[in-house]
Amino acid sequence: MLVPLIDEFRAQELDKLLKPLEPNRPSPLAWLRNSATSNTPQTILEALTKLDRLQEWEVSKWDLSVLNPNRRKQLAQIGFRSTAQGLVRMSEQKRHPVLLALLYQLYEEVLDELVELFDRMLEKVISSGNRKFAKLQQEIAGLANDKIKILHDLVQILLDPNITDGDLRSAIYRFLPEEKLRLTFDECARLAEPLNDNSFKLMASRYSYLRRFVPTFLDTLPLSGNAETTGLRKAIEILRELDADGKRKVPDDAPVDCIDDKWWKYVFTDDDKVSRRFYELCTLFKLRANLRSGNIWVEGSRRYAKLDSYLIPHGHWQQSRGVTCELLNLPEDGAAHLMSQQAELELLYEQFDDFLDEKPARKIDAAGGEPNNIITFKIQSGKKLK
Repeated sequence: MLVPLIDEFRAQELDKLLKPLEPNRPSPLAWLRNSATSNTPQTILEALTKLDRLQEWEVSKWDLSVLNPNRRKQLAQIGFRSTAQGLVRMSEQKRHPVLLALLYQLYEEVLDELVELFDRMLEKVISSGNRKFAKLQQEIAGLANDKIKILHDLVQILLDPNITDGDLRSAIYRFLPEEKLRLTFDECARLAEPLNDNSFKLMASRYSYLRRFVPTFLDTLPLSGNAETTGLRKAIEILRELDADGKRKVPDDAPVDCIDDKWWKYVFTDDDKVSRRFYELCTLFKLRANLRSGNIWVEGSRRYAKLDSYLIPHGHWQQSRGVTCELLNLPEDGAAHLMSQQAELELLYEQFDDFLDEKPARKIDAAGGEPNNIITFKIQSGKKLK
């Protein structure tokens, strides 16, 4: 069944996966099967190298639909469990289908792993920023106490009637040398800076750390999305182009509809220029959020696929609808099924209403009173839930 996929060239490429490139080294297949054991830029780059290798073989375009999904999964599991030597000992008729199924599943798993590593990497940046922010808050609290004490002593000197105006500067410098006074002034500037700004700046300090893998990640990952994410996907495409051309300046016509209020004042500088650092950080965090929600999906992934792909295809559903509804004892007419469910719900309401008539009423809240029928109960419970 898979003969069209296994020509002479591909058969040779599949067999090469079982031969170590160097003595006493793992085979390429063993390298592909190894999952990430840490969450670092280097780990993501290695996973991207695996994905690039699988994309070179155009694994995503292989048509394995002739295999039953369970059979395909079974063949892939054989490939996962078998050693390279064990696979070599198999006949070509068995070895090649096993390797095809294995690589097909590995392509999905590598994509899923990449998105998870990316998600955890951004979470790591947030956690690191939060820890530094908490430490900064403690430092600022300590600085504030010191500066209040210094201010108290300075005011005492200023208000001392025994110190003339001509002697005031020298009196202050005797208490607080000029170098220390300048340092105190700089530290006061830190205290005056909004704490929220510090939070974003601490996160931005990890930008170069993320840049170790982000250009390759955005360039390699096959992303798509719904109409709501058009601006975000355009922003990702602009970042790809900037990296490809070696440019740093974000173009003036770059989309900004993906930038929310909390990022806006950081993305745009005082002279209305776009900050590349904050623009890219905002785009990355928005990408993470939309991958989580399913508004953006990864072509070929299993966990981050388009939501429609988890449903029965429309054409197949039209063919199997009658049999499926018969097996589930459901009407084929969806409207009829909804009416049936509504009637059942109304019956349950009536039964519950009778139950309330027989039992003492229960208060919904202190000001709600005691419901004496289902209508009052629904009104009061609805207010409670708002």
